[in-house]
Amino acid sequence: MNVTATLALLELAAFANPKWFHYVSTTFMFGFVARQACGELDCNAEMEGLNFGYSQSKWVAEQLVLEAMSRGLSATIYRPSLISASRTGRYAKGDLMARIFAYMIRHQLSIDALNQLSLLPVDVCANNIVSLSQLPLSEGRTFHLTADSYYTMQDACTAISAVHGYPFEFIALEPFIEHMNAHCTRQDLLFPLMAFFNQNFRRILAMRDKRYDNHNYREARACAAAAMPEPPLDTIVSGIVDFLQAEHLVPAPPVRSVSAI
Repeated sequence: MNVTATLALLELAAFANPKWFHYVSTTFMFGFVARQACGELDCNAEMEGLNFGYSQSKWVAEQLVLEAMSRGLSATIYRPSLISASRTGRYAKGDLMARIFAYMIRHQLSIDALNQLSLLPVDVCANNIVSLSQLPLSEGRTFHLTADSYYTMQDACTAISAVHGYPFEFIALEPFIEHMNAHCTRQDLLFPLMAFFNQNFRRILAMRDKRYDNHNYREARACAAAAMPEPPLDTIVSGIVDFLQAEHLVPAPPVRSVSAI
């Protein structure tokens, strides 16, 4: 669907009077690439690390857009990383990070891996794509809608603890996978992803130094009057936790003791 739908829309954009084509890709088109820097001009021409279906289909679809651009079609490519809950707690239970954070909160367990985590609330992501699409300078460019700063899963869970009071023990990724294999039941939202994590956690660890350059995005965002800055990490994770609580996917946070004055 990613490929055939993109091809159909490109044909529509090129028909009669050509239209400016705006394509929402993903940083997952880089796959499990262990390089340190993934630039906005990099299209992973080597097809490196593309060993699962989603990244493969998004890579092919993006190549179709690049080919159309080489033939004269005006287009802009937007590559978000992990799109998370809105700042008001709107989300989807099936989202990757909803599944992961729900499991971590319920089991009071997280990971201490150094891999960069890049979360952008869906409302900020959508707003900024539209804002950048109005800029003439956006034509022909690619933007990484990723976090401006470096933070990890441990940082995100520490923020959850600070704001909501949920405790976490931080362990390495491999024992976390072992815990998941022992405790994740068929009723758990994370269960359908167990095979994926078992097959790929070593590839994930190999990407500990991987970073997405978003220079073009930050430059264009500064020129777009309606664009929103990256929210603070505690705001980002609060939207996720608010959703998980509203959907009863996590228990109520522990009651905090109040020190006597």
